[in-house]
Amino acid sequence: GAGASRGAAAAASSERPIEPEQKSASTGGSMTATAETVPPPPPINDLSWKVVAQMYACGTLASAILGIVHYFDAAEPLRGAWVIFAPFCPSLLYALWRHRQQRAVKCKES
Repeated sequence: GAGASRGAAAAASSERPIEPEQKSASTGGSMTATAETVPPPPPINDLSWKVVAQMYACGTLASAILGIVHYFDAAEPLRGAWVIFAPFCPSLLYALWRHRQQRAVKCKES
């Protein structure tokens, strides 16, 4: 009840925000904790659809292997596990299509 809320209020009031002029302990006090000292993130390169297609191909292969195991009843605990990886097949087709588009654009640029 009231004791818990007083304890939380006391803990909140004892915390104080970090001042911008305060020295950073992790850098030995050589840098101040301001927004100017944090470098901007590097620019993000274009997504390589070839790599995405390769990852989806691994998932599709896993689905095919588990589907074969399911079909031949080779391992009871893996029965139906192919369904987990089934969405990789249409995703692979989409990634291959996007990779083909990306490659065509790069050929036009060069």
